[in-house]
Amino acid sequence: MKLSIITINYNNAEGLRKTMESVLAQTYTEIEYIIVDGASTDGSVDVIRELATRPTIKWVSEKDTGIYNAMNKGLEIALGKRVVNDDHTSQPTPNPFLKEGEHASFAKTWGAHTADSTQYDLLKENAVNNRKNPTEAESVLWDMLKGNKIGYHFRRQHIILDYIVDFICLDKGLIIELDGGYHNDPQQKEYDQARTAHLQRLGYTELRFKNEELLCNPDAVIQKITDTLNNLPSLKGRAGDRLASDYIQILNSGDILAAPDVTERMFQAMASYSEQCERSTGEAELQQSDLPTILYGNMIKVDAQGKVVGKSGYTEYSLRQFYSSTLNHDCAYIRKDLFEEYGLYDEQLKIVSDWKWYLQAIGLGRVKPKYVDIDVTIFDDGGISETNLALRNAERRKVLEEVLPPAVLWDYDTHAFEMEQMKRLRRWKLYPLVYFVERVLFKLEKWGILR
Repeated sequence: MKLSIITINYNNAEGLRKTMESVLAQTYTEIEYIIVDGASTDGSVDVIRELATRPTIKWVSEKDTGIYNAMNKGLEIALGKRVVNDDHTSQPTPNPFLKEGEHASFAKTWGAHTADSTQYDLLKENAVNNRKNPTEAESVLWDMLKGNKIGYHFRRQHIILDYIVDFICLDKGLIIELDGGYHNDPQQKEYDQARTAHLQRLGYTELRFKNEELLCNPDAVIQKITDTLNNLPSLKGRAGDRLASDYIQILNSGDILAAPDVTERMFQAMASYSEQCERSTGEAELQQSDLPTILYGNMIKVDAQGKVVGKSGYTEYSLRQFYSSTLNHDCAYIRKDLFEEYGLYDEQLKIVSDWKWYLQAIGLGRVKPKYVDIDVTIFDDGGISETNLALRNAERRKVLEEVLPPAVLWDYDTHAFEMEQMKRLRRWKLYPLVYFVERVLFKLEKWGILR
């Protein structure tokens, strides 16, 4: 299974060296290492040139607009959306198949922001219009696919990078296209072939049918789709070959992998989890959806003197818990396809964009992280999010007001206030008394003494 580790750095040569050395010391070999430097002036680039000697290492040093702009650059490189030139600058990989003015830097779904939201909005508008005004063939096929009718979940008019695909099964990475007569045009054929090749390089499989083929013999089309889905490689044994089966880990410079065998142990835990799923389901082969979309371990916090000041623990993440907490990205392995589904980080935020991404993917979305009790990273406790609490709290409030309906937010705030009250009662050892009084009042109400 392949892992892409992204390291973000700006003028922290000492911390960068520690981070890079901990990554390069890993016993696990299937690692793509990406370093994104923000045009540092403190010798960081010299450190990169010294240590980046492996062909699996990609790096870029150029100005950015903030930490999340840097993270997004690394993600775009990992996703094949940005190339690194010989002069170690990065450039977006242009899509030559779109008409002028239609290019989007990267797709976003489920409300996540991108660097070029205007262009994405154009794609989104077109996708919505396509759903509202399907062709006859699209309507027929959608009636046959929707609601897991063939055993697989499909979406229609789905955005992938700069493309809108007719139908897609995300769990298998299967794209289905229905072609009208204009696809017989030689220029359009060239475009279709190039687009198919591009999507295949990203790990997707594509089936194309002519409209009349579907309308005349829909059963044969469905049979071919089903056979293709059933025969697509599972994650097991092919995890590194498909986009949805690769994982991404993001480290800030100064963050250190806790031991040389950390990555190896995490993927062993992944394999163990897979075997447990197989035994529980009785299936011989695992489906993509059975592997954890996010696997995470422990983060050890240290202060400037290297003294351990805390350790992240196991938490069952929910919408309630994302009110004030988050999942630390440095000890999390995030499946690549989640950045296709939920988009990149919101670059308008300075501190909490990763928290917003988790809130949307885990708190409000379908993603359920899997915890393993492994010390993954040693975290420098002096980052911006730890030293600028006022800005962090202001940005979190802005995000909550943006993504939550007012009624839900009111309940959210009420719950948070009550939890703070309980913390104070526990801190001052008053909780047993409060609990006793509450039980007495409950019984009095139950007996009808209090109304």
